[in-house]
Amino acid sequence: MKEQADWDAAIEMLKKKVSYLEVSVKLKSEELIWALGEREYRKAHPPVQINNISLPTGSPLYFYCHACGHLAEEKPEDYTTAVKTHCALCQELEGIENGIYHRG
Repeated sequence: MKEQADWDAAIEMLKKKVSYLEVSVKLKSEELIWALGEREYRKAHPPVQINNISLPTGSPLYFYCHACGHLAEEKPEDYTTAVKTHCALCQELEGIENGIYHRG
């Protein structure tokens, strides 16, 4: 009973956060609410991050999301392309919040 009340309260809080977004995409509000809740959960439960400097030569490098702290990308040591600054979830949410996301 209390768990259901906690979930209902969390959903109401997330609905308020969603209300400021002017989303003009085909993303269902339930999915958006879930995504916002997932990001909040990720922020509250960050993983133990690997320090790339402490890895032996030849090891892959790990890059973490600037928004939630979870793994954004793993690259080989000799990478030459740009590094992602956000994980897929946060990148999607950031695009929606900035009004530039188009779901196909």
